[in-house]
Amino acid sequence: MGKFRLACHLIQFRGEQHENPEKVLAEVAEAGWDGVEGLKIDSGDDLVAKANLARKNGLHLVNVGGPTPLDRVRLNIALGNDAAEVPSCRRAMWGGDDPSDEDVENAARSMRCWHIARRTM
Repeated sequence: MGKFRLACHLIQFRGEQHENPEKVLAEVAEAGWDGVEGLKIDSGDDLVAKANLARKNGLHLVNVGGPTPLDRVRLNIALGNDAAEVPSCRRAMWGGDDPSDEDVENAARSMRCWHIARRTM
C-alpha cells in the first residue's frame, strides 16, 4: 500500500498565498504537509514557476485553479493530477445535500462536456 499523503488547503491564508506564495509554501512545508490545494495559476509559465517553488519546498500541487474551468482541467492534467474540481459543477448548484433525480441528471449532462474535453486533450 502506498503512503497516504495530505495536502493543506490554502484558503485559510485569506489570499496571502497569491500575494506571497514563497512565504506561504515555506510555512506549509515547515508544518509537515505533503502538498497544497487552492493555488491560483494564471498561465503555463506561472504553473512552471509555482510547481518549481512547491518542489523546492518538498510539496505537490493539488487541484490548482486556472483562469477558466477548462484551463483548470488542463493545468491539473499537466501536473499529473488525477482529478480537478470544476467550479461550475459544485454540489450546491445541483440540489445540495438532497438532490432530486432531475438535479443529478442535469449535473451529469453538464459534466459530459468536461469528459469530452479531457479525452480530446
